[in-house]
Amino acid sequence: KAWDGIRYLLTGSSLEDSEATPALLSRAVMGGLKIGEDIGYGPMSYLTPIEVQEISVVLSKISPNELAKKFDAALMDDKKIYPDSWDKEMLPYLLDYYKVMRKYYKDAADRKNALLFFLT
Repeated sequence: KAWDGIRYLLTGSSLEDSEATPALLSRAVMGGLKIGEDIGYGPMSYLTPIEVQEISVVLSKISPNELAKKFDAALMDDKKIYPDSWDKEMLPYLLDYYKVMRKYYKDAADRKNALLFFLT
């Protein structure tokens, strides 16, 4: 459930607002080339190994403290950021998952792996 909150903190927009976000960071959460059929929450997305490396470098420069400064529960609710029920107690939850995401990207980049996203 952290994916849209993290995306919002990184880009200032939700997945629904993908037109308004910086190209590279907009692909960090559920971005990339759409492939396959809709499996319930849209098709899968694919990032190439090069995209994974580029995103990993950018994420490594964005600290959890920087993201925390952008957290505004009321604004996130107004913008319908999933799950649409934010409060200040959810910030540590988002930051913990952001740390996991950064490590996942770093590990994938170090291995020169691609990434595949899908929601179930």
